Amino acid sequence: MKDCKVTAVGRQLVLDGQIIDSNYNENKGPQGAHMRFAGIVQVTPSGGTAIAKNGTIHVKGAGAVTLYIQGATSYNAVKQDLDPGAAVAMSKCRRLLTAAAGKTYAAIKAKHIADFSPIMQRVSLDLGTSANAELPTNERLAAIKKGEEDVDLTELYFQYGRYLLLSSSRGPGVLPANLQGIWNQHIDAPWNADFHTNINLQMNYWPAEVTNLSLTTAPLFDFMDRLRPEGRITAKKMYNARGWVVHHCTDAFGKTGVQNGVGWGTFPMGASWMCLHFWEHFAFTLDYKFLREKAYPIMKEHAEFVEDFLVKSPGVTS
Repeated sequence: MKDCKVTAVGRQLVLDGQIIDSNYNENKGPQGAHMRFAGIVQVTPSGGTAIAKNGTIHVKGAGAVTLYIQGATSYNAVKQDLDPGAAVAMSKCRRLLTAAAGKTYAAIKAKHIADFSPIMQRVSLDLGTSANAELPTNERLAAIKKGEEDVDLTELYFQYGRYLLLSSSRGPGVLPANLQGIWNQHIDAPWNADFHTNINLQMNYWPAEVTNLSLTTAPLFDFMDRLRPEGRITAKKMYNARGWVVHHCTDAFGKTGVQNGVGWGTFPMGASWMCLHFWEHFAFTLDYKFLREKAYPIMKEHAEFVEDFLVKSPGVTS
């Protein structure tokens, strides 16, 4: 990392830095200075004081403390590239934080509940009752490991999965739910925290239509649409085919070629599998505008690739 520093100013902890890639792994991309990132934690005590000192915030005499946490990068999803400028990430971060920090914790919580509740309440699951329903979740999990049953916890887990998808794939967000999730704690995450189209990305969205969360698919479909320009190049260069293609995984920058090994990387049916989600969305919503303007053009263009890619099996005469 370059110029990665943490400073304390007033009631804010400020992180400012830039990713530096080295060629220790050819799959990481070209070496050099790349994405800028920024983070701010604003400390708002209820009573007492909050004082910046040596890169930390010291809180004394407060009855409660609210932390407003915001992060941003120089990534531009529409361009699938980085916005230039040393201050672009920090400017974005400060703008988003200012909008949030002007509201109280109670107001933010109330808005969140009012926003999510109507969507979460579209689906209910009742498997019965459990004697452990009032216990803390960690105790319930420990009891299950010992062989106890807890059908209420199964219901909770079902709704938790819906909540995570709704939280990680919804406008104004512009990227779909990725392999590790937006709460991934690693600097260098397993499988690069990217989008594996040989089952992982599909699995993330299997609940979308069947649990009445169709709105979560919008970032996924927009992302697949943005893959097409690179996918056309890959289809032409690798297979001399029409249409577009993506192999076993891609990332936020829209790569579509074979990577991370020929054995599992040569999987040109990734786009075919993803196209099923477009059809499923139409089947559940009967949204003809979506079918006409978004789904059909994408599916048709990929079908052209499949038509050129397929070969007749030996012995087949028709």
